[in-house]
Amino acid sequence: MPEANKLPNVNYDKVMKDIRTAAKDRKLLNFSYRRRTGEIKQYTVEPYSFRPGKQGEMLCGYDVNSDRTKKFYLRAEENMDGIIFSEVSNVAYEPRNDWEVEID
Repeated sequence: MPEANKLPNVNYDKVMKDIRTAAKDRKLLNFSYRRRTGEIKQYTVEPYSFRPGKQGEMLCGYDVNSDRTKKFYLRAEENMDGIIFSEVSNVAYEPRNDWEVEID
């Protein structure tokens, strides 16, 4: 687990591959998300799409733990939020309410 107050080295190619694999295979995505404050939180989401945001591209998905949709910045940089670690789970999901998985 990365230290909260230090920006870790992140393999963004792996993060993107994990997101695409989870979406294609309809598997939940587990990831660590670093807030600009240094706080690190764990999320499990159903990945659906990418969208533009103020600080770059965002992952849009359904957070199964909070039971709502959320957006997450992909790249963590100094003083910015972003995903710092990811892995594809073995747990499958069915897209919700006619939602289309747009990630390929």
